[in-house]
Amino acid sequence: MPRSKFAPSPRLVRHLALVGLALVGAGCSSRTSHPHPLDLSRLLAAKPPKDGPHFQPLPDAERATRIPTEPEEYRIGVGDVLNVQGEQFRGFGETTRGEIAGTKVKPDGRLYLPGLPPVEAKGRTVLEVQAAIAEALSMKVKDPYVSVDVLDYRSQKYFVLGEVGQPGVLPVDGEASLLEAVARAGGFAKDADLEQAFVVRNQQVLPVSLADVVRRGDLKQNLTLRHRDLIVVPSQKVKRVFVLGEVATPGVFPFVGTDGDREMTLVEAIALAGDLKPESADVNQIRVFRGGWCNPEVFTISACELHTHGAHIQLFPGDRVVVAPMKDATYARTLALAMPFLTAGLSLGTVALAVDGTR
Repeated sequence: MPRSKFAPSPRLVRHLALVGLALVGAGCSSRTSHPHPLDLSRLLAAKPPKDGPHFQPLPDAERATRIPTEPEEYRIGVGDVLNVQGEQFRGFGETTRGEIAGTKVKPDGRLYLPGLPPVEAKGRTVLEVQAAIAEALSMKVKDPYVSVDVLDYRSQKYFVLGEVGQPGVLPVDGEASLLEAVARAGGFAKDADLEQAFVVRNQQVLPVSLADVVRRGDLKQNLTLRHRDLIVVPSQKVKRVFVLGEVATPGVFPFVGTDGDREMTLVEAIALAGDLKPESADVNQIRVFRGGWCNPEVFTISACELHTHGAHIQLFPGDRVVVAPMKDATYARTLALAMPFLTAGLSLGTVALAVDGTR
């Protein structure tokens, strides 16, 4: 099988691996090493999963701190079109949907209605805007009747990219969940990799697994989407390994071994990333996170164990190798480290809009 065009030559990788092993070996003699025999044996014996990672739901206490499932009430924004009903507003509207008239929230965040001063709408809920209009009307009309609904959601968007039927930008309406978002985007494409799909919110990768929601029915992860949320469903055809943390060149590397086949060892992956940083890497905290982004299987070994056994530890596509700085190998840090590399390869303007909050 031909080598990936992005992979260095087998000779270069072998050379890097030998250099890396020498450096790691030197570190073994100069620092206190703590072995991890159980994790080491599990890594050496691991086989590629045939049907994806085994599903183990998060305990409720941990889920509450990691997965934001509580929906937020929709707050009106600039550009939203509201349908305002009442005797005083009969037939009034700047835009229509069928026979229903609506008026748009202006760039100053206000709603302009006949016979009333401007009503603040931006940042308020529908009921709060309705109450504000009724209060303004009460100065002129006894017991005014007012009803307000959102006719067209335009101010807030989320993004669904990757292996779905119709990737693109969709409106937040305060009710769209992950499942509904995928359905609105045309469902999953044939090559969709649900196990490696991820969600970005506020420049952070959320520990949410679409595979758990869709394939295994864990609806507690079916969170309600918010403004600028980004859902990315990668392709099963693109196999890659992440090497993050205290290495010379952290990054995402094509899953191609030294001989051009579809295998990669832990030593090869770390060599591709330029080896451990001797001045800052914790030689007892080389971790492999395997499985989905929500609740991965975790393995920890030391640099000495890497030196002795790393060439026999097979990695699987999607593995995240994290070389931690001193006393910082948490999975929350792994998600933060991975986020730039997850979004970098998408090359879409909507991604920048979604993660940097420029609008």
